[in-house]
Amino acid sequence: MKKIRFILLLIAFILIANVQASAISYEMHAEKLSTIGIFKGTENGYELERQPTRLEGLIMLIRLLGKENEALKLNKEQSVFIDVPDWGRGYVNYAYKNGLTKGLGNGLFGTNDILDGKSYTTFLLRALGYSDKNNADFSWQDAVLFGKSIGLLDEEIFNKINNSTFIRDYIVKMTYDALQTYVKDNGFTLLKKLVNDGVLTDIQAQNLIFNENSQKKELTSIEIGRLSKGAVMLHVVGYDNSAWSGSGFYIDSNGGIVTNYHVINGAKSIKIIDDDGSIYTGEIKVLGIDDYNDIALIDTDKASEIFLEIGDSDNIQIGEEIYAIGSPLGLSNTLSNGIISSIRKDLIQISAPISQGSSGGALIDKYGKVVGITSSGYIEGENLGFAVPVNLFKSMSKNLSISLEGLHNMAKIIDRPKNVTLKQIDEDSISIYWDKNPEADYYRVYEYNSYTNTYEKIADKYGNDMWYWSPEVCIEYSGINPNETVYIVVTAIKGKYESEFSDIAYITLSSNNSFITFEEMQDYLLERYSYLIVKNTYIKLDFFYIDYMDESNMLYVSLNFSDDLSDFLNIFVTYRNELAQEIADIAAEVADYYGIDSVAAVIYHQTFNFYPDAFLNNNLYSNTITYQNDYWIVFYPYVQVVLNYKQKTYDTYWAF
Repeated sequence: MKKIRFILLLIAFILIANVQASAISYEMHAEKLSTIGIFKGTENGYELERQPTRLEGLIMLIRLLGKENEALKLNKEQSVFIDVPDWGRGYVNYAYKNGLTKGLGNGLFGTNDILDGKSYTTFLLRALGYSDKNNADFSWQDAVLFGKSIGLLDEEIFNKINNSTFIRDYIVKMTYDALQTYVKDNGFTLLKKLVNDGVLTDIQAQNLIFNENSQKKELTSIEIGRLSKGAVMLHVVGYDNSAWSGSGFYIDSNGGIVTNYHVINGAKSIKIIDDDGSIYTGEIKVLGIDDYNDIALIDTDKASEIFLEIGDSDNIQIGEEIYAIGSPLGLSNTLSNGIISSIRKDLIQISAPISQGSSGGALIDKYGKVVGITSSGYIEGENLGFAVPVNLFKSMSKNLSISLEGLHNMAKIIDRPKNVTLKQIDEDSISIYWDKNPEADYYRVYEYNSYTNTYEKIADKYGNDMWYWSPEVCIEYSGINPNETVYIVVTAIKGKYESEFSDIAYITLSSNNSFITFEEMQDYLLERYSYLIVKNTYIKLDFFYIDYMDESNMLYVSLNFSDDLSDFLNIFVTYRNELAQEIADIAAEVADYYGIDSVAAVIYHQTFNFYPDAFLNNNLYSNTITYQNDYWIVFYPYVQVVLNYKQKTYDTYWAF
C-alpha cells in the first residue's frame, strides 16, 4: 500500500511540475503584448499558470478589435447582466450591443466561468473577421480545427489546446500569433489593421516584430539542409497526357503541401515523392488556389512527420541571405543559397540558382522559415530567380476542397474578361470598360493596393461589389490622386465560380490634363518593363524610345535590346503570337495614355568589328547595318506591331 501511495505521489509531483513548466512557456509573449496594452496582468503579475475567465477572454477580444476606448465609455451604463463587476461593465456592454456576446441566460454573463480553448479561438476568429453566425465560416465546435487551417494556431499550441488544461499562458501565445495572422479577405495582418485604425503606432508594431526576431536562432547551412526532408517533388500528368515536374513542401503534419498553381493547373494525376524516396499516389484535394500570384495548397491523406514553418515575407530585406529547396531538372530536393536581390511589387528577386522543376519550392530565411515560394528562374540571368512572397499564401482562401478533376472543370467554367480598358475622364476619375462575356452573371473589379500588396475589390458607396457590363462604360471610378498610376483587373462570375483575373490594365492620371513627356514615359516603361517576358524567357531591355512618326498621327515606340539574342530568336521563331501580344500590351499602354494610335517595334542593336552580314536582310527596314568610327553598327527591328487605339486591334509585321 505504501508503494502504491508513493507512486501516486510521484505521478502527482510530475504532473504539477509539468504544469509549472508549461506555465512559463510564453512569458516573453506576455511581456510583448503588455507593451502595447493588449494583455495586462493583475496585482499578482501575469498569472500565466491560471485558467482564464470568460470576462478576461472577452476583454482581450475587444482590445484586439481596437475598441477598448469605446468600451470604456460605456462603463457608467446599466448592464443587462447581474454578475458583471463595475470594472468590466463597459467591456460587456460594448460586446452585448455589438453582438459579440449573448450571455448564458437568466441575466448571467458568466464573468468568472472558466474560458476554454474553443471559446477563445472563437473570439480570435471573430477579431480576424470570420463569422460563426449560422456557421458562416466556422462553428464553435470546430473553431480550433478551423483556426489551425487558416494558420492562426500552429502545431504546438493546437496540441496543447486539445491535450491539456487551457491556461492564460496559451492565451498570450494565441493572441500574439493572431496579431500576425491575416484578416479575412484582406492583404494585411490584424496588427497592421490596428495600426491603420490608429490604435497602435508603426513604431509599436515594429518593436513587437523586432523583439521577436531578436530571439530567433540563426541556423547553419547544414541545419537548413536538413529541412529538405519537408520538401517534395511532384510528377504531374495532364489531361492532354503531357507530363511535367515541380516542387512543393509540407506545411503541417496532416499532409498539406504548398506549390505553384501552374504546377497543378491541368493536372489529371500527381505523384508525390518524399525526400526518403517514398511515393504517394493517393487522393489529392485542392484546398486553395491563387492563379494570379501562382500559389496552390493541396492536401493528401499522408501524415508528414517533418514540415516547414511559415515565416513573414513582410520583414525580408534586400541583401538578406536565403536558401532555396526544390527539384530542378528532376533532381530531388536540391539546396542552393544566395541573397535577396530585389523586392518587387509581387515577387522576391533572388540570386539563389533555380531551374525548371524548382517551381513551387521553398525559399527559406536564415532562421529556417519559409518566406517565399520559388516560381521561376532565368537561365542566362546571372543567377536571376524569382519567388512569390509567402504572405500572399497566408492571405489566400483555403476553403476550396475540390479534386484535381474539379479544379480542371472549374477552370473551364467561365473565361476571364478581355480587353480591359481605362480612360481618364477627369482629374481624379477614370472609366473602366471590358468586352462582354455572354456567360457572366456579373463581374468584379479589383484595384491594386501597393500598401497591402494585393488586389482589392472596388465597391460602390453601398458596399456592393457586383458590376455589370455596359456598351460604353462599365464603371466610372473616382477619388484617384493626380499623377497616380492605377492598376485594375476584372473577373467574371457565373454562379459560385469566379474566373481568373483579366490581364492587368493601368493608367497614370495626369493633373490638369497635362501629359508626362516622352522622356518621362520612356523612363517609366523601362522601370516597369526592364525585361520582355515570354513563356518564362526574359529578354533584358536597354532602353525605350518614343516619338511621333513622320507625317502621321501615330506614336512610334521602340523596345531596344543588345543581349540575349539566342533566347530572343527562340521566342521569335517558336512563340510569335505570344511575343506579338506582349508587345501589343506595351503599345496599348502608351496609346491609352496619350489617346493616339501607336507602332511598337523590338530592335536589336549591337556593334561589331567585322561586317555582320547575318543582319543584312530585313522585311521591315533596309538600312540595318551602318559603319561609324571603325565599327559596324547593327540596328535590326525584328517585329513591329501597329495598334489601332480606337478599335483595340493590332497587326503584326515580321523581319523574316
